[in-house]
Amino acid sequence: MVASMVPDSPEGAYLQSFREHAWECFAQLYDDVPAGADEYGSDAFSPSLEDEAAPHHPVPILFEPGLVGLDLVTAPGWQDRAFVQAAYRDFLPTATLLITADPQTSEGPR
Repeated sequence: MVASMVPDSPEGAYLQSFREHAWECFAQLYDDVPAGADEYGSDAFSPSLEDEAAPHHPVPILFEPGLVGLDLVTAPGWQDRAFVQAAYRDFLPTATLLITADPQTSEGPR
């Protein structure tokens, strides 16, 4: 999940709420693990709400007013500006790893 235009919120309340709603949506796809069963010892896929590697965990792009209306054609070097780097700080490394990782080994780019 990508959470874009993430506002500044106390103690990450926005992202917590986003993660909870995403988990509710993904829960329909997750396997039911019987109470008392070892979730790691079975083939069931049912990550917890706090699992940062799970599909429901949001990858944030922060809201930055400078990005609104930014004309990329007339703004050479826009990607190197500090406010752009700050907005995409968490998103870029995570997305790059997800795109370039070998799905058979879970290793990063080669």
